[in-house]
Amino acid sequence: MIVCSCNKVTDTDIREAIEDGATSLKALRKQTGLGESCGSCLQGAKIILSNHSEDLLKARPDLYYGV
Repeated sequence: MIVCSCNKVTDTDIREAIEDGATSLKALRKQTGLGESCGSCLQGAKIILSNHSEDLLKARPDLYYGV
């Protein structure tokens, strides 16, 4: 699904960026280019960031805690 239509950034692109280490909206914007035009996608990106980070933490705590 396209989240940022201005820059053609999909939810998959956002999830991949999170898995590659983007832990903030600022990092997501830098890695994907999302929100660089109109910014209407930022709220949706925040939700994906929050949800996917929680899922990743449950699945791979070593990424966050070095376990």
